[in-house]
Amino acid sequence: EIRLSLVGSEMCIRDSPRRAQERGTSGYAIVKFTITEQGTAENTEIVEGMCGDERKVDVVLRPCSIFNNSSIRAAAKLKYKPKIEVELQIKACTHHL
Repeated sequence: EIRLSLVGSEMCIRDSPRRAQERGTSGYAIVKFTITEQGTAENTEIVEGMCGDERKVDVVLRPCSIFNNSSIRAAAKLKYKPKIEVELQIKACTHHL
């Protein structure tokens, strides 16, 4: 499971690396990136990666990097529509007839 935090919200992508699935490893990676004017992600970096053995009843998460590459690839595939803000300046004028 790959979770991406996006400005206070969280996006979850269920795409675990094969190596993690084979080992019974679950976890997450927090990814930080910049959204360009074109709506693509750049300057992607991992902030935190944690994982543990999902076969155990009391899973203890520990720092790991097994989800890092998958998370970076997932972030690179995301597309955003830029928010367009228009500012209008209206001058007040008085007409006398």
